[in-house]
Amino acid sequence: MAAVIPHEYAQIDIGSVKPHPENPRIGDTSQITESIESTGFFGAIVVHKPTRRILVGNHRWEAAKRSKIKKLPALLIDCDDDTARRILVADNQYAALATWDEDALIALLSDLAASPAQLGGTGFTDDDLANLIAQSSPDMPKGFEELTPRDPDDQGPHLVTCPECGTEFEP
Repeated sequence: MAAVIPHEYAQIDIGSVKPHPENPRIGDTSQITESIESTGFFGAIVVHKPTRRILVGNHRWEAAKRSKIKKLPALLIDCDDDTARRILVADNQYAALATWDEDALIALLSDLAASPAQLGGTGFTDDDLANLIAQSSPDMPKGFEELTPRDPDDQGPHLVTCPECGTEFEP
């Protein structure tokens, strides 16, 4: 039968916990740092209370350290080592199994790209958005069909402007 694992919320000193040594996930802490510095730290890390090892949020913790944050919100979980290790793996695997609703993602990113902060802190770039738009339709996006094809002998950079979002990218 399913049960809620005993836990408590706390504001902890960032140095009072440590990354889990068995964490198999490799995160992009520079991108996470950019997100924290653009948007702020949100959510909570999940910590195995008996060992003070981070089960969820190892890379967010590292990025928070880089951003000179002193205290973090944490969910302290009181469970055995085996359950803690399952949480460590499961959180990463379930995130990896997720997929994007590409139309919804394009709409959201397009709106954010037009905002003052643009795509800062999202993990996406203007080129990512342009590529998503280009790949979202089996047909050329509206406006691309009028572009002149590239001369195959031209070895220089070739930039194309997306007619939907205005982003320049190299096809």
